[in-house]
Amino acid sequence: MNRVTAADYVEWATGMLTDGHDSPNLRMLAGLDERGSVFEAEEHFSRALRELQISEPDESGKLRAYACDLAQQILDGTLAAEAGVKALYEVCLATDYARPFMIWLYLDDALDSIRAGVYPHTYETATAGNYNDIVKVEAQKFIEILRGQGV
Repeated sequence: MNRVTAADYVEWATGMLTDGHDSPNLRMLAGLDERGSVFEAEEHFSRALRELQISEPDESGKLRAYACDLAQQILDGTLAAEAGVKALYEVCLATDYARPFMIWLYLDDALDSIRAGVYPHTYETATAGNYNDIVKVEAQKFIEILRGQGV
């Protein structure tokens, strides 16, 4: 499964600063090398959360937030639909097939079927021609579901 990188932490910190938040570790995190140590970035991230009085999410919350970010990247066009589905499928596995994540299992299986030239039983309306559009629609729905759960 894809893991959070130093670049993810730096991007988060930069966005927080842009939104008007500020703390010493937030500034340090925003200034780190995106290709640097994820361990150093995590330490500054944890400190920045404490300084900003933001509760650190539990593991389940981290997975949901990561999944929302992947879905948003699909919508923004910065992550290809197929790669996004594969990454979200991996998150589905990590959540032990939690209900909101099952769509990514179905879409991953549908893509395998389409590539094999067989009927996609797990997502019957999927075709090679509309797959990317379906993924974007499902990404939007997924984000709405998870945000409704407080992500």
